Amino acid sequence: MVNDRPGGFIKAGAGTLTLNASFDNTCAGPTTVTAGTLALNNGFSLNSGWIPSVAIPGPLVITNATVQLLANSQISSTSTNYVQVNNGVCWI
Repeated sequence: MVNDRPGGFIKAGAGTLTLNASFDNTCAGPTTVTAGTLALNNGFSLNSGWIPSVAIPGPLVITNATVQLLANSQISSTSTNYVQVNNGVCWI
């Protein structure tokens, strides 16, 4: 992962990066995935249940890569958010 701009990040290179924090991600800039897999699994267990938290609060751009949603509510549903796929895959 390379953080080259304020508020966003780029996942580059082969392999899988899993975001699995127990709290909402606050970096509102664009998340760009250019190679490999970005797996999203933010949330925590509570009383034998799963409480999801937002992994991608801003725009998501997938180019020649894969994004895998391992839990509900991983991508923010705000009106300014978007998912752009360029020769990639978004598994929901």
